[in-house]
Amino acid sequence: MADLTPNSSFSLTLRLQIPNRVGMLASVTQAIATCGGNLGQIDLIEQTRKESTRDLTVDAASTEHAETIVQAVKALPDIKLLSVYDRTFNLHRGGKISITSRIPLRSVSDLAMA
Repeated sequence: MADLTPNSSFSLTLRLQIPNRVGMLASVTQAIATCGGNLGQIDLIEQTRKESTRDLTVDAASTEHAETIVQAVKALPDIKLLSVYDRTFNLHRGGKISITSRIPLRSVSDLAMA
């Protein structure tokens, strides 16, 4: 995988439940790095004394490379993969263009005039 160049075209977000113990997040980032993934943003979603839920953004070089990264994270003991989504695909959900009114529409008659 060393000759592949990860890029945002194959970006994914992994939502993980990680035990709140020393070195657990490091084991996840190491697994991603070993597979050649390019680690991006890490967001803390929720944290308790026992565990934390984090979103990790990872760039891969291809769909197959992304699946290799996901499998490597799944193989880690004590790490629970809650969800995976393709960031590019997710961006397109619900469309990208919206129409908004320049005037407030509070009633049917307002709409009829507009």
